[in-house]
Amino acid sequence: MSFERDLEGVLGSLMRIKMEAKTNPTENALVPTEEAHRLLRKLDDNDKNEAAEISTQSPTTSSKLMSLPAELRNAIYEYALTEDEITVDSNLKQPALLHTCRQIPTEALGLWYTSGHFVAQVHDCDATLLVAFSQHLVSIGQTDAKLFMVAYGKDWKNLEQWCYAIWSGQCLGLPKDEDADDEEAVIMAAHDCTTRHIGMPWDVCQQALENLKFVVTRLDSEWHS
Repeated sequence: MSFERDLEGVLGSLMRIKMEAKTNPTENALVPTEEAHRLLRKLDDNDKNEAAEISTQSPTTSSKLMSLPAELRNAIYEYALTEDEITVDSNLKQPALLHTCRQIPTEALGLWYTSGHFVAQVHDCDATLLVAFSQHLVSIGQTDAKLFMVAYGKDWKNLEQWCYAIWSGQCLGLPKDEDADDEEAVIMAAHDCTTRHIGMPWDVCQQALENLKFVVTRLDSEWHS
């Protein structure tokens, strides 16, 4: 049986344990890193530049692209905007095509956000960059974007803060990855535990995570607080 299945089996039992611990949720809030601030500023600048450009265009402004039939435009969008993997870091920005005409974002913005996988490197379970990007996706109504991670390092305290961000709605959850390694399997198990407790008090969720941590640290001593 794989390490991930071991965790899922244990997790099923842990969910039935009575939770009684008390804690202050604000202690678990993530503090945005400078890289996260840079990402949000860049994405916000994209939106502001687009709005400024649109405000200077007349209603009759068009382009050669807009004169094409919708079927051809959609084919062009798919060719130009579809990316298999998009790296989430402070250099991330929307493709220039999305800012060339007022109509293009309306027609194609969703395609760029949903056609590929947004992948963030997560070091020591520090998810501040993912939280910042999640907030951007929520603000523009693109919560169907697919978020993935490449995890390096094991830090349970940071993982708990990440889980708090998911529990409190600050961060979107990640889809299950069948190719996850043991380290990522622990993270996904913690996320699964968290999503099962959304709507319950945080102290209940945190106690479930503590029970999971008890098992994880005995299966893998490299995890630390």
